[in-house]
Amino acid sequence: METTKQELYKQLLEKRQRIGEFAEDFIFIVDNNFSIQYLNDCAARHLECPQQEVIGKPLSDLFSPNLYETLKENLQTVFKSGESFSLQNRIAFSNKEFWLDTHLTPIKELDAVTGVLVIARDITEQRR
Repeated sequence: METTKQELYKQLLEKRQRIGEFAEDFIFIVDNNFSIQYLNDCAARHLECPQQEVIGKPLSDLFSPNLYETLKENLQTVFKSGESFSLQNRIAFSNKEFWLDTHLTPIKELDAVTGVLVIARDITEQRR
């Protein structure tokens, strides 16, 4: 039985999603309305919300006003420039403080940035 290109592509997408689920980094995708389109288990655990409840929610519903504004500014930089952006910063959410090493990468469709992939690693222990 021959596997079609479409079946192979579907298998690849499923493998990619599983990789995100196993990662111990915060991984999420934000659209140009600043709403969550995807988040992995690690991010959901730290937000203390099931994934299905977070998908589609605006960032402003999930983070404090100060953290939301900072994140929004960083996302706008990527949406406007179409370039990746990285930073290290200290944030507080879910009653915890973290130092995060964060990478924001544009997701492009037909040369337009339609979303941003955010991968943030907890580097709190290294910063101490």
